[in-house]
Amino acid sequence: MPDIRRRARLWPAFPISLAALTAFFLPLSVLPVQAQADGASFSVAAMTSASFLAGVVIGELGAAAVLDRLGARRAVVFGLLAMALPTALLTAIGAPAMWALCSVLRGLGFALVAVAAAAVVANGADRRRRGGTIGWYGVVAGIPAIAALPLGVLLTAQAGWATGLLVAAGAAACGIPFALLLPSDGLPPAPRRGLRAVLVHRGASRQAAALALGAAASGALIAYAPVAVARTDPALAGALLLAASVSATIARLPSGILGDRIGPHRLIAPGLVVSAAGVALCAGNGWLAPAAGAIGIGLGFGILQNSTLHAMTAILPAALVGAVSAGWNLAYDVGLLAGTLLIAGLAALAPPGAVLPMLAVLLAMASASLLAAMRKDASWSSLDGLDACRTGVLSMESPNS
Repeated sequence: MPDIRRRARLWPAFPISLAALTAFFLPLSVLPVQAQADGASFSVAAMTSASFLAGVVIGELGAAAVLDRLGARRAVVFGLLAMALPTALLTAIGAPAMWALCSVLRGLGFALVAVAAAAVVANGADRRRRGGTIGWYGVVAGIPAIAALPLGVLLTAQAGWATGLLVAAGAAACGIPFALLLPSDGLPPAPRRGLRAVLVHRGASRQAAALALGAAASGALIAYAPVAVARTDPALAGALLLAASVSATIARLPSGILGDRIGPHRLIAPGLVVSAAGVALCAGNGWLAPAAGAIGIGLGFGILQNSTLHAMTAILPAALVGAVSAGWNLAYDVGLLAGTLLIAGLAALAPPGAVLPMLAVLLAMASASLLAAMRKDASWSSLDGLDACRTGVLSMESPNS
């Protein structure tokens, strides 16, 4: 495919992701603050985003099949509408059960958008420069996290939580015109049970697990900072969220370019180590240690986001690109949800000062176990390992598999 035509098919995915991720991140820092202002405990306030993230996870389980049936264009339009309308509705209702329902609908919509956009980018990228293309996509996708998480804290403090939700709803709606520019035939036909094929493949599932661990560290910070830090130092809470978001975005492009040269699988261990160390540092006193920890969490997560998507699309056949995107996004959001739940659970069991150190130990243990399993897999010992892994799943391209 000529470069000009390739770019023409790819570029709408970038503003779509910008819109959807703004609507994703902004309420994550608005709702916990509002819950705590209404008298909720630390543990309960940290759970306010759980229904949204649960909706995202549920949606990603079926997103590949929906994407294959509707195509990328219609799937993104429906997804953005499912994000915009319930987010606006949240400003008019006060019942916790309805908040949970609207959040689940928002999550289902985001799942469609995220899976479709990532699939369009991964499928359309030149194979030789796939890591760099995904890196640029990650830079654009990182902008909402940089702006929206701290903005949510500031909007809630200055203009009220309803303003933050309306801004999020408007952001989702802004992506709809770009969705109409997506190609109607942009993705190859998918095999049946494609997501299952991705999740049971040893190499791809280990990449997904690595991403989930990095996402858990990020999710923990997102849940911890607005509740535990903002109560005494709102400026520090916003700074931590900003530092993590900026560092994750900065890490995406260099890690993509480096992954094209040395192989994305070689970047997994550094990403996991830096993420776990960042969580431990965030428990420190003052500004310096928490700021360094937030930067570490962001750098590790950015590296893992880029390298895992690059590796998974290299391992598996092109016909599974929608399922790969669904599996990658599923790991991302399961990790975010797990980090949120772990913070809430540990906060209910231990003193606030022990929450992050305990989580850092859990992440370090899980990372060590995963890396040991990866080292035992001889197919990852060289740059040719990706192609070697790929040969074992070529039969999945059959629609009858």
